[in-house]
Amino acid sequence: MYLEGYIHSDAFALNKNIIYLNLKINNKFIGISFFLKKRYFYSTLYNMETTITSKAKNNFIELLRFIFCFIIVIHHSQNMLPAGSPTFFTSGALSVEFFYIIMGYFAIKHVEEHRDTVRGMADATGYTVKKLLRLIPYTTIAIVAAYLWEFFIRSYLPLVDRLMSFQNMPSELLMMPMTGQIEISLNAYRCTQLWFLSCMLIALPIVMYLSVKCNDVFKGYLVWFLPFMLLGYMGFKWTSIFAWGAHGAILYGGTVRAIADLLLGGAAYYAVGSISKKFNPGSLLKIIFTLCEIILLAFVIFSCHRRELTVYDQIFVTMIIWAMLVITLSGISYSGNLFSGLLSPVWSFLGKISMPVFCLHWTVFKYLENESFDGLGYWTKVGINIAVCILIYLIVNGISKLIKNKKSA
Repeated sequence: MYLEGYIHSDAFALNKNIIYLNLKINNKFIGISFFLKKRYFYSTLYNMETTITSKAKNNFIELLRFIFCFIIVIHHSQNMLPAGSPTFFTSGALSVEFFYIIMGYFAIKHVEEHRDTVRGMADATGYTVKKLLRLIPYTTIAIVAAYLWEFFIRSYLPLVDRLMSFQNMPSELLMMPMTGQIEISLNAYRCTQLWFLSCMLIALPIVMYLSVKCNDVFKGYLVWFLPFMLLGYMGFKWTSIFAWGAHGAILYGGTVRAIADLLLGGAAYYAVGSISKKFNPGSLLKIIFTLCEIILLAFVIFSCHRRELTVYDQIFVTMIIWAMLVITLSGISYSGNLFSGLLSPVWSFLGKISMPVFCLHWTVFKYLENESFDGLGYWTKVGINIAVCILIYLIVNGISKLIKNKKSA
């Protein structure tokens, strides 16, 4: 008999607490939830066929979220350096592959575990919009602040021209630029990094819909072959998978890239499921796989540092990221255990702030470009950027909790 379990507790409001006790017996999940509200005590018993990872976050994944977010921040810090100086992570755009692959993994996981409720495009789009709504406070702050900053620093222009610059703001706020609503350029797109979310809005529902309606083809062919065809097409047409703003016959390069990486996330989900069922490594093998994870991560970070990467290098590194995630998510290494324990809240916090930092950092760098900050060093500016982003996250999160508490009171 195989038995494992954990207890999770999280306070949602004053005098209100929910405790989950989950036991896994012979790969069947039996959970008991205790609901304690004021002086009343309720308990429910439910059965779930899932793995423990679906209920508890993998702290190593949370740490990876922050690491790759930090690489993107450094990659976008070009204007904080003297003219012509490269950033440390010149090829930091590779980090985007991690976020799309992990996003695809959890999206297909959601489809497979909720086939009774995820039945069509409306459900797939709803799932995507729900994910994006969590980031709306941060994207809105970043976009509005960027437009206002540009309005004031361009005081030398006629007022009408400065006001006309706001015409693209609704499209950015609605995450629509990658549909072609505005010119995809650094001049027209005020929060350039948000192309990532715009492509997600377009691509993720398509990928989820294919999983729902064409599951046999999706599971047996599309996730294994189509990503390479799409990335290869990008290499042939644009000589790089980083060409997010390049336009093809129908889609922008960023959308093609998003579809390819999200499909790879689906492939990761099916690979993890197969490995978890058929492979139960001993301690020695787990140590070896843990070392492999560390080596693969170091290789990816080094690749982000390299200046010149061919399209074949880029695709190869993408597959290294994929392999690292499969090892981590299948539970055949000790990475999940290494980052558990007393420091779990730290890794969880780093994971939570990664996307808010991603949404906000571009605008904060715009403000730091002002000549009044010229006396500050490069790393000081980077530190201020991340600190400001975290402060905004804490404020937004605090306001959100207050609103929830008032609604539940």
